[in-house]
Amino acid sequence: MRLLRTERVQLEEFACDEVPHYAILSHTWEKQEVTLQDMKMPDVSVLQGYEKIRRACAVAAADGFEYIWIDTCCIDKTSSAELSEALNSMYRWYQEAEECYAYLADVSQHSVNSFAGTVEPDFQKSRWFTRGWTLQELIAPSTVIFLGTDWQELGTKSTLHHVISEITGIPSHFLLGDELRHASVAQRMSWASKRKTTRVEDLAYCLMGLFGIYMPMLYGEGKRAFIRLQEEIMKVSDDHSLFAWRSIEDHGGLLATSPSAFAESGNIIPTRSVYATSIPSTLSSRGVHLSLRYISGEQSGLGLGVLNCTEIGKESLLLAIHLRDIFLTREDFARERSFNLELYRLEDIDPLQHHTISLYVQQWHPKPITKWDDIERCAIKLEGIERLEVAQRIVNLNPKWELENGLMVTNMKSHPDSLLGRLMISCKDGTWFHISIERRGGRLSANIAPGSESNPGLRQVHVASEQEGNNQDRIVEVLGNGTHVNIAIKKRVFLLGGEKYLTGVMEISYSSTLPGMWLENITLLVGHEKKMLLWCAIESGHLPTVKFSIEKGAGIDSKGNDGRTPLSWAAENGHEDVIQSLLKNGAKVDLRGSDGRTPLSWAAENGHEVVAQSLLENGAKVDLKDNDGRTALSWSVQRCHVAVLQLLLLNGAEVNSKDMNSMTPLLWAAENGHESVVKFLSENGADLESKGRGGTPLWLAANGGHDAVVKLLLDTKKVDINSKGVLCGSTPLWKAVDMGYEGIVKLLIDTGEADIDARVNGQTPLWRSVAKGHVGMVKLLLMTGKADVDAKRNDQTPLWIAVVMGHEAIVELLLATGKVNANTKCNGQTLLDKAITKGNEKIVGMLLEVRRNSQAAARERQRRRL
Repeated sequence: MRLLRTERVQLEEFACDEVPHYAILSHTWEKQEVTLQDMKMPDVSVLQGYEKIRRACAVAAADGFEYIWIDTCCIDKTSSAELSEALNSMYRWYQEAEECYAYLADVSQHSVNSFAGTVEPDFQKSRWFTRGWTLQELIAPSTVIFLGTDWQELGTKSTLHHVISEITGIPSHFLLGDELRHASVAQRMSWASKRKTTRVEDLAYCLMGLFGIYMPMLYGEGKRAFIRLQEEIMKVSDDHSLFAWRSIEDHGGLLATSPSAFAESGNIIPTRSVYATSIPSTLSSRGVHLSLRYISGEQSGLGLGVLNCTEIGKESLLLAIHLRDIFLTREDFARERSFNLELYRLEDIDPLQHHTISLYVQQWHPKPITKWDDIERCAIKLEGIERLEVAQRIVNLNPKWELENGLMVTNMKSHPDSLLGRLMISCKDGTWFHISIERRGGRLSANIAPGSESNPGLRQVHVASEQEGNNQDRIVEVLGNGTHVNIAIKKRVFLLGGEKYLTGVMEISYSSTLPGMWLENITLLVGHEKKMLLWCAIESGHLPTVKFSIEKGAGIDSKGNDGRTPLSWAAENGHEDVIQSLLKNGAKVDLRGSDGRTPLSWAAENGHEVVAQSLLENGAKVDLKDNDGRTALSWSVQRCHVAVLQLLLLNGAEVNSKDMNSMTPLLWAAENGHESVVKFLSENGADLESKGRGGTPLWLAANGGHDAVVKLLLDTKKVDINSKGVLCGSTPLWKAVDMGYEGIVKLLIDTGEADIDARVNGQTPLWRSVAKGHVGMVKLLLMTGKADVDAKRNDQTPLWIAVVMGHEAIVELLLATGKVNANTKCNGQTLLDKAITKGNEKIVGMLLEVRRNSQAAARERQRRRL
């Protein structure tokens, strides 16, 4: 294994049993990265990519590491054998590293507030989170330190795990070290579903470590690499979630051709029900050989294969895939409708009727996808309904769809999966129904299901379908009351937005005794999330539809997939008239969601004062806590809603209520920099010295870079300026120095009470500012005249660190004080020795000048004594 020696930036090679402790770098490759061969050149330092290597070495050295591993220059990529060995060893190398530095070249220093767990968009959108190889580099190391574009620390995997989980879809407990064997195959695949690699094959190779797989690299095999990976997984796991994927690439095989097929499989887990089979899957020339419980369909040769897996929270159901019996022998099958997975109830499985059979599902064979003349747009037309009537009847229209001349239109390219949309249509005669619009290959198709507010999901129903030539399909569904829904799917050239587009048109008509007047309202959703008409109406504040849904028996206190009630959604969106309607019809004012939050807390968070007042007048309890221990008052400070805050306090809210993290409303306000809220709370009895996660209000404001809040708190003369943080014992001054907030440092220093030399891990504020390279900060601290210029950490003074890091301006500042010991030694080396080793001529010159001046002063003192 090759490693870079951090001080000399030179490569050294070690046998497997002699590898020293090392740090490791994770980054995204840019142009002109330095290779192993480049490192052997005498002028390597002039190369554009060398700066990244130098800075990585400097960061590791400052943290006490003698060695670091960087993929660009520690692998000989000209050797296919070494490259293959390295890629197979990569996960283990990251796992065994003492620390991993994740360098996010496109993220600025102030994008992350690690203690608050909040980030700016550039962190969430960082290219680092989109690349295939960085997935294992995030999961494998026990410690990952994120560095921004200026190489300053943004936070760690531990402190940012909630945010990273939201970005990547990886549950926090796996980020914090839980063993990957507790995650299903489908879950692990889903983590990579939106990631990209330069080479198609690397989409498979970058996942080997996550499954403990070792296999040779065969660049040029294309999608076959991902198939091989899954075949290797089958050898070591009988987890059927490997087969639980969805894709419009209906190739007939049981194995997916890309991790993107698992994009919606993050909630799929294996099951061990009494109906599950335990015979391992194998591979043969006939395909994947496995045992499945097979349920024959109504059409000969078609059926469902029940997998031994389910979705989280639906353990009474099993997932099933559509299969086609190729030769009608119940032996050789192909997967059909791979864009869909079915959920099958356990109680519907009759072991005597639905037998477990040994079968083969054919292997993947690449084939072109048949397209219906490259349709560019999909349009929905409601027969007999005027343009203005359509616009007036829309309750909710997903942003991916637009309304144009009475048509609902979408760009086919804006829908990466097969489901283009879900319509919920209610009619004036009281009937309502669902239509799902799907793309299968290049064709459009639709499924129709009768509506049921108590069961809002789209059910698979028998659909009478006939093709009318190449340009039209017709689908008819008979509803329970004898009425008909008729859909004609045609291809037309439409003029949309002034441009001509080949368009797939879905003409929907309804057999009604009121022609041209049959439509009551329409909702168009996108994605597989189940939503009821009531929820859509509440979100958009469409009161007539809310009343219609309630009249049709919608559960007024029912909870959606997110565990929330209709009243909580209305409170969040600030719809006062909807709130009144729900309360009038018996909605429980304090009914909590699965997260424990009440409607009042949602109104408070979003600043809806009138709604909050209405809820309070209808008996809402003001201090109910959610699962995190937060009250409505705590949520109201989240977005700086002073009016709601005042209302809640007037109604008896506890100003110092603490949540599960001991965070009070004032602490939340200080952390988020809400000056007006901090002022209001501090004047209304808030505890200025309470401690939550991180520290006191002053500490949190300093940590977040909120100058105005820091000044406000200092002006009260009631705060401990040297209060220490909860996690690392740092003072507000030390933390502000660490984060680079010069304005806050000046505010704290100007009080004359700040402890200038308070240490954290042996580092004084001056020592830390030097290590961080903050020239302005060093100047501020030196100007106090109180900073210990020779304070040591591991025998290294601030001057020593400045010399090692090559901070010329800081070296000059420290020497100018006349107080530093320029003769200090570390590991037997003097400062001059170290500067010469680093090759910094300017620093060498400054140290020589100090030596000459010192010698001249000594000679003068000797002369005077004589």
